[in-house]
Amino acid sequence: MRLALVDTAEKHEALVTAANATELHSTGFFGLWLGASDLAREGNFVWHDTGARMTFAKWKPGEPMGSNERCVNLYHWKGQGFVWTWNNAPCSTSLYAVCENRDPCAVEVF
Repeated sequence: MRLALVDTAEKHEALVTAANATELHSTGFFGLWLGASDLAREGNFVWHDTGARMTFAKWKPGEPMGSNERCVNLYHWKGQGFVWTWNNAPCSTSLYAVCENRDPCAVEVF
């Protein structure tokens, strides 16, 4: 298992579908950690498991931003303009994690 590597629009949509099914977003704030960060070099977002630079992202307009916000997540937080869009946040933020088997088609939400 690893934090999810969401490197295509299809994977993003599959993740949104799975997250919607949990109905946890109905609280008004819901976030999932994805498996990417810019911890090695600020502004250079890479996937943890492969070290590959992110070539697909579904950032909210204006993101990523913030020098202390280094880890990538998927938010559903309408009050702040996030509707299943990506954000970078402090890595210590308490969120759910979305993991996958190394088989890229097997996505599990915890």
